[in-house]
Amino acid sequence: DWKVLVTATVVVAADHAVRGFWWPQSVYGIALVQPWRWVEHASWVLFEDVILVLSCRMGVRDVLPMARDRATLESVNASVELQVIERTRELQRSESLSQTIVNVALEGIWMLDDQARTTFVNQRMTKMLDYTPEEMAGHPWYEFMDVDSLAGAKLLFERLQQGIGEQ
Repeated sequence: DWKVLVTATVVVAADHAVRGFWWPQSVYGIALVQPWRWVEHASWVLFEDVILVLSCRMGVRDVLPMARDRATLESVNASVELQVIERTRELQRSESLSQTIVNVALEGIWMLDDQARTTFVNQRMTKMLDYTPEEMAGHPWYEFMDVDSLAGAKLLFERLQQGIGEQ
């Protein structure tokens, strides 16, 4: 604040003038001084003030672009966070709806990984096969087939893996 700087400069100049007149050794370190010595000291304080003001202005000039960039980044970050929150809500609603559809479906739904192991079965499929989801998890699909249907089911599964559908 420039008011503080001006006030401090005036106080220092007045202090040097008054103490230099009444008790010069307390200010200048010598008993006898020239009557205008306080002007020299006040000039040095003014010189320091000029250097201080210039340094402050240069610092502000250097920091201001970084502060603007930071404010822009924070604004963009806040916008992205709001989008993430909204998209997360949409995803949760969609997942909830999908889960409801899968669980109330009249058809059995059975999901496998790339090694043909069970990753998910809906309630209808567990009732059809009379197993719990926990009993089926991680096991290959063919462990749940009867011996008579196994050969045809394996052939159909191989065709599906190759991208060839039922005909």
